[in-house]
Amino acid sequence: MTDAKTIFYLVASISVSTAIFVFIVIFSDRIGFPTAAVASTFSAAAIAGSAVVTLFAFQHSRKTTEKTTEESWLVTYRELHKEFWGNPAMAKVRSWLCCDEAYHNELKPILIMRIGGQVTQTEYESLESLDQFCALMLRIVHMEDFAVSKQQKQAYEKLGYYQWAFITKHRDEVTKYIEIHWEPLFPHIRDAKLNRSQ
Repeated sequence: MTDAKTIFYLVASISVSTAIFVFIVIFSDRIGFPTAAVASTFSAAAIAGSAVVTLFAFQHSRKTTEKTTEESWLVTYRELHKEFWGNPAMAKVRSWLCCDEAYHNELKPILIMRIGGQVTQTEYESLESLDQFCALMLRIVHMEDFAVSKQQKQAYEKLGYYQWAFITKHRDEVTKYIEIHWEPLFPHIRDAKLNRSQ
C-alpha cells in the first residue's frame, strides 16, 4: 500500500518532468536544437525518471509493509505471552497439566464425565478454563506460521509452546477432549515433541 509521501513524490516527479519538457520544446528552436531530438531525448529521460520514482515508491511501500507485519507479530507475541502467564485460568490449567494430584482429583473426573455425557455447571466452569487454554494454544500454533525473522523464531521458541503441547499430550483425557472438541489443535498435541529437534 502506498502512502501520501510516496504519491507526493510520484506526482512531483511527473509535474517537474512535464514542465521541463514543455520549456525545452518551446525554446528548442531558439537555442538551435531540433524539436524532435529534444522530444525523443526528454521522453527517454522522463520514462527512466518515472521508472526510478516507481521503484522508489515500491521499495518504500515494501519496507513499510514488512515493518508493519513485524510490529504486528511482536504485538501478538506479547499478548499471547501475557495471557498465557498472567491469566488465572491458564495458571489453573498449567497446574492440572503439571501436578498429578490436581489432575487426578480435579480435572480427570470432569473430563471422563464430559466425554461420556453431561457435566454440572460447576464442572462446566472448569472446562471453560481448559477451553481457554486450547483456544490460546491454537492461536500460538498459528502464530508460528508468521514468524519470519530469526529473532521472531527464537521468541516463539521461548514462549514454551512445545513443552506445554508435549505435557498436554501425556494427559490422555485432555488429549481425548481436544480430539473431540478442538479438532484443529489435536494434530499439534498428538504429534508434540519436547523440542523441535527430536
